[in-house]
Amino acid sequence: MYEILDLILDDNDIATVVKNFFKVEDFSIAGLSSTAKVAVIAAAYKKNPRPLIIVAERENINAWQSDLQEFLPDVTIDELPEVDLFNVKAGVVGI
Repeated sequence: MYEILDLILDDNDIATVVKNFFKVEDFSIAGLSSTAKVAVIAAAYKKNPRPLIIVAERENINAWQSDLQEFLPDVTIDELPEVDLFNVKAGVVGI
């Protein structure tokens, strides 16, 4: 599977995405299929392994985990429990 990631990294557009992936804290990828997004993220991880947090809707998280595991079979993919978020502003709590 790592050979596929090397081929992905050879593409100029993807290489630019991967390069920018390491320069910013938040990063969005749009216009790709779900599997293509996973492949780009896996390629970026292969180039520079580091902790990553991927936010996905509850119904999509299992597909992300499964696809990432296919591209990165030697990497442990953990799921963080869903968090009930709320906003706090000037002492006012909004739920």
